[in-house]
Amino acid sequence: MSYIITTLLNILFFVNIFISVIIVLAERKNAAVTWAWLMVALIVPYFGFIIYMAFGFDGRRHKAFNVKAKMDERIYDEFFNMKMQDSDFVKKRSGVMDRSGVIDIKDARYLDEVVYLNHISGNAEYSEDNEIGVFFEGEEKFESLVEDIRAAKDYIHMQYYIVRNDALSREIMKELARKAAEGLEVRFLFDGMGCVLTPKKLFKPLTDAGGQAAVFLPPHFVRLNYRNHRKIAVIDGHIGYIGGLNIGSEYLGRSKRFGHWRDAHIKIDGEAVHYMETRFMMDWNFSSGNSANIGAPWKRRKLAPFPAPKKATLKREGSGVRGERSAGDKMPFNSGYYPRIQKKAFSVGAQIVSSGPDTKWPAVQYAYEKMILKAYKSVYVQTPYFIPGDSVMDALRVAALSGVDVRIMIPARPDHPFVYWAGLSYLSELLDAGAKCYQYENGFLHSKFMVLDSLASSIGTSNMDVRSFRLNFEINAFIYSHRIAAELEERFLKDIDDCTEISPKWYAGRSRVTRAKEAVSRLLSPIL
Repeated sequence: MSYIITTLLNILFFVNIFISVIIVLAERKNAAVTWAWLMVALIVPYFGFIIYMAFGFDGRRHKAFNVKAKMDERIYDEFFNMKMQDSDFVKKRSGVMDRSGVIDIKDARYLDEVVYLNHISGNAEYSEDNEIGVFFEGEEKFESLVEDIRAAKDYIHMQYYIVRNDALSREIMKELARKAAEGLEVRFLFDGMGCVLTPKKLFKPLTDAGGQAAVFLPPHFVRLNYRNHRKIAVIDGHIGYIGGLNIGSEYLGRSKRFGHWRDAHIKIDGEAVHYMETRFMMDWNFSSGNSANIGAPWKRRKLAPFPAPKKATLKREGSGVRGERSAGDKMPFNSGYYPRIQKKAFSVGAQIVSSGPDTKWPAVQYAYEKMILKAYKSVYVQTPYFIPGDSVMDALRVAALSGVDVRIMIPARPDHPFVYWAGLSYLSELLDAGAKCYQYENGFLHSKFMVLDSLASSIGTSNMDVRSFRLNFEINAFIYSHRIAAELEERFLKDIDDCTEISPKWYAGRSRVTRAKEAVSRLLSPIL
């Protein structure tokens, strides 16, 4: 018996060495990630390769995501060709490419460079005919969303990372089912990992009523590291929601573990919603045909596919478009999804920027870096996870050392301890550069926004961490409006009242245990 055990341990040891070689070869473009994974292999020599296979290595990732990128490009080309028929779009796009005269805000012409970067790195077209409202609490966001669902006339497309099996989710499904029964096109996309414990029956009312539901990347063993973190709701092609709130009662502040939940979400009524709809179409077509394969992450259960929805027709007055859809079909490109937007009395400039394994560049990260380096007055950041990586960290340090008022706010009650401890180590470096850092004490801070110079802002799904920048599928709205920036800035300053400042004195008083946790977590930070 002892001989068998010894033999097995020797086999595992050599497998571990083999996996270490694979790690070095696979991650050769990122030395920090390579060393972090090698450290895991060293600390847990007999199980390190299992952890890497689940959360690091995916031999098919390049093929799958390259295929998606090509599918996305075809959809974007059709969308672009449609938009080029609009003279206003052509004029705005010309201004973006010239990097002049796009941002009509006093003392903010330098933001033209940010707009151009987002356009080149993320295919993010600039739009102006938008009205934008900000939500900081889940209650008000979901009340507004339900009202808009009830008022929908043509279609509802929703995409969320987490959908809990609770009262709020059942209410949303009930409302969606009612609209599907009325004959509207209703599609709901959810992430396989985020909803790994969500029962399939939650979506049954929707599919029974004729709606459709699909899972993005079912949680197969080697797919655990790639998560569709996007949260999108598009209603009738002109109303859209984007931000940090998933669907569940905890996001209403009803969790015993977290208590009050502070977040940031926006509602857009305008042209920017067209770009959200295009992103939804891209993700839906990649996922179309995936049944709700939900269960324990280590098991693959073969389940019956969703029942076929009733056939429905998408109509729009004056569009001359009539498109049919049926179960399992990919979404055909249809101009009926893009109604003509009415001119707004108080228009807001915006770009919708996506990034992830399906995009060529980490566009959200690059936009953050550009905005930080362009700042001349202030940079305010709220994020639940702060592992910014070297380039964003350097940008923040440079800004602080240049006299810019850099402030970072994170939650005091972390849901991922290693991420929290790693974040503290990064914050200490910013303190040395003159930045101000805070821990939010009134519940859990899940808000993800950045405000620049009281002139521009970004709100969306991306945390300020390497996972959001490099691994997750993310989407952010970049907003060029003094009013929105001032509203976010005001909320940030108000939240300071519920914070403990992480001062140099506070940081120096950490216990030895906390220091040790920080040291280990910082070494692992490239893969957290």
